[in-house]
Amino acid sequence: MKQVFTLILLFFAGALLGQISITKYSLPDVGSTLKSYTTLNSTIDLGTVDGPQEWDFSALAKDNYREVYLDDPLNGSITIPDATFLIKSTDVVEQYYKKTDEAIEEIHIKTVDPVFETFEISNGYGMNPIYRKANIVYGETYQSESRFEAPIAWSDLPDTITSEIGLAPDSIRFTTVITRNDDIDAYGVVKLPDGDWNALRESTTTERKVIIEVFFFGAWIEAPQELLDIFLGDFASFLEPDTTYSVNFYTDQAIEVLASIQLDDDGNPFTVEYKAGAEITEIYNPEYAKSPDITAYPNPTFDDVYFNFEHCRPGTYTIEIYDILGKSLWKKEHLLKPKSDPLKTDVSHLNKGTYLFAVFDPAGNKITTKRLVVINP
Repeated sequence: MKQVFTLILLFFAGALLGQISITKYSLPDVGSTLKSYTTLNSTIDLGTVDGPQEWDFSALAKDNYREVYLDDPLNGSITIPDATFLIKSTDVVEQYYKKTDEAIEEIHIKTVDPVFETFEISNGYGMNPIYRKANIVYGETYQSESRFEAPIAWSDLPDTITSEIGLAPDSIRFTTVITRNDDIDAYGVVKLPDGDWNALRESTTTERKVIIEVFFFGAWIEAPQELLDIFLGDFASFLEPDTTYSVNFYTDQAIEVLASIQLDDDGNPFTVEYKAGAEITEIYNPEYAKSPDITAYPNPTFDDVYFNFEHCRPGTYTIEIYDILGKSLWKKEHLLKPKSDPLKTDVSHLNKGTYLFAVFDPAGNKITTKRLVVINP
């Protein structure tokens, strides 16, 4: 009975291995720069549900480098009091976002109309779309809906559009309703060209519907089909409901989305945007609020020694071993990545005795000095 219980514990321990959660500490903030590559690819393997899995995207091409800067909203052309940061896509398009402990929501957009791409629109949302979520956990499903209403005064429309219509409402409104369903259905390791990351996988289905309404006698009503046929003409297909599919990978150690893959209706990848570089942008994490702790084990040792890094931010650290008189005998740089294994080092070349080892952080500051004892085998 005891052996069966032990096997059960081992099974659940293995099932939990590699699972992470995405918290508020992984969300980007004002001043951040998100770096990515975008490439066309239809051959990558997205795996199956559950885990642990390994998604090998290391052969992806480094095409179309892109930086997205999260600017101070005060640098925008309009004032949005609740905004945390601003993203300027072009000289015309400005998107304003609000960050909370739960999510980042888009709260206002300045853009052009979604049909003719002619008229400038600056408006908030009836229901805010989710830009990024926090507290993402494996096995959960998340649903959200957003609603964007873009009214345009009828008098602002050019005669070339309104001349064939035998009525004159006060305004016309384009309402875009987006329903999104996210399944956190797998966990494992994502291998990118510049690094490996523990990750959660999110499978997303997004449904988009556009409604055109007219304002008559103090109320909004859905535009009759005859009006739409005349008003839209070749743009009529814009009103057809649209469903898109994507797969996204998140880590708890970087503010960027690791990879976002757009799928066609048959589930085949056609566009991949992924995190550029192995470095991470500085993020606050309570783990790093603790004092860095580097230990060596076994100690005493006669062959290999392992240097274990606790509460240390990723980056390049330097380890140096001295004799008791302070003479440097060995030195090595170590690139510490998120969830790195301990650094294995062969010290068999050192004579029996007591030594000191020091560790320097990426800025060159000494963060610890400890004893290391070497014995005969």
